[in-house]
Amino acid sequence: MAVGRRELMLGTLGMGLALAAGFRPVRAQRNIAQPFSTYGVVPRAGDQTAALQDAADQAAESGTPFFLPPGNYMSGKLELKSGTQIQGVPGKSVLCYTGGGALISIENASDIRLTGLTLEGEAKPIDSGALLIAESVKGLTLSDCRVIGSAEHGIVLHEVSGRITDCEIGLIGESGLFSQDAAGLEIAHNHVHDCGANGILVCRSEVGEDATMVIRIASSASWPRAAAAERTATPSTCFVRGPY
Repeated sequence: MAVGRRELMLGTLGMGLALAAGFRPVRAQRNIAQPFSTYGVVPRAGDQTAALQDAADQAAESGTPFFLPPGNYMSGKLELKSGTQIQGVPGKSVLCYTGGGALISIENASDIRLTGLTLEGEAKPIDSGALLIAESVKGLTLSDCRVIGSAEHGIVLHEVSGRITDCEIGLIGESGLFSQDAAGLEIAHNHVHDCGANGILVCRSEVGEDATMVIRIASSASWPRAAAAERTATPSTCFVRGPY
């Protein structure tokens, strides 16, 4: 049957009403890059602890990651709150330890993400015993970071869940990474070297579920000659001990 002009016009009108009533063509969604901010922090001479702490606090409050531009930043203890995200350029965004406890301290927090940072201890004495200390933290992500030159431990974790991946931990006086009473922790694809004690030590203080996974560790041991007279290098190994 032939379609007349009147029927064609009515059909076109019906389609227009359908569109007006709520029909919408499906559009492909694009991934929108997450914004970031430097919060005014740039490399400068002298101690920058206060500026770095303020930027970290703003990042936690706003939800916008704190981007640390390439350069060296002299810093004492930084305390991170829930939701803090700090991003750097691997090997080039360097926090240089000046003293006053751990370089990074996290306590009773959640959803902390640190990527592309270098924590440089320069073998200075550390009051708290490690360059990074986290206690009672849910969802800690540490990736593409370097933890170098600690006179004590590199990283110390107590009751922490999350992921430590693709990091370099080396030139450490004691253990590279120490984890106690974890609540689901993945330690994967890290290069651990030149540690005075164990490279990675996972343990529990009492019987309980730990759920820690340690995957593919690259290890080596070759302390610089300058330190040879003071310390005998031992291979970086992984120890897991109970009770379980």
